[in-house]
Amino acid sequence: MPTRPSISADRVAALILVVSFAAYGVHGHSLKSSLGVDVVGPGFFPTAVAILGVALGGVLLFRREAAPAGAGRPSLLPEVRALVPIGLMLAYVLSLDFLGFPIATLAFLTLTVRYLGSPTWLRAVVVGVAGTVAAILLFHYGLALRLPQGDLIRLW
Repeated sequence: MPTRPSISADRVAALILVVSFAAYGVHGHSLKSSLGVDVVGPGFFPTAVAILGVALGGVLLFRREAAPAGAGRPSLLPEVRALVPIGLMLAYVLSLDFLGFPIATLAFLTLTVRYLGSPTWLRAVVVGVAGTVAAILLFHYGLALRLPQGDLIRLW
């Protein structure tokens, strides 16, 4: 009797994520502003999260299976290293009120790019400056959003 190929638990979870994020995006995109003056609108954030979630779920769904690991003892280091970007993001969000958007974004992007494998600090700073300028141009000038200036500027 021929055996049916079974689907892995990772692929089932990825399929559930793709469907859930797609439904979230459809519902979030339908939100309308009651004030009528929002440039971005209340449906922007749910739609952006849904697009990102569907893309990442699709990557998880269609990626190749990893090769089986050796028989050695599993290391805790990869799990701890995976938490560093989350810690950087948390520090970024918490520092926005004090440092302000430009300084906090520059520091966050520089440290993140360096952590993700930039060979030199100079390259990480260049990418951080370029990302910060692009974010300011997009959010402040393109979307006319007020960015946090921070309490640090008042201390000068």
